[in-house]
Amino acid sequence: MEEGRMAEVEDLVEGAYRLAACGKKEEALDLIFQGVDKLLCEHRFGEVDALLGHVDLSRLDSSLIVGFLNATLPMRQHLPGRAAFVERAAMSLRRLRGEEVAARLIQRHQEDSSCSPQDS
Repeated sequence: MEEGRMAEVEDLVEGAYRLAACGKKEEALDLIFQGVDKLLCEHRFGEVDALLGHVDLSRLDSSLIVGFLNATLPMRQHLPGRAAFVERAAMSLRRLRGEEVAARLIQRHQEDSSCSPQDS
């Protein structure tokens, strides 16, 4: 991956962290959606996959975690690393919001929600 292109991905993540730390959740969500959408529209799936693998979820609130999930949902079939991100996100959401809320937030993002433990 080109150095400049990777810097763009890092800037996206770091920008989201900075905005989140300042309490600017709406701006952080805009940055996430616009940045991820741009990368996906340019078919830079490997970079989005790398981004998902390196996002420090402890630096984001539940809205921003779900933002990353929603932003990548339409192209999930092109993001082989997304399933691992979904599992990490589920763990973080459980910690932040509790089991019941986390289950609702994550359900549509799991690969096959008909096989999820919550359905048993």
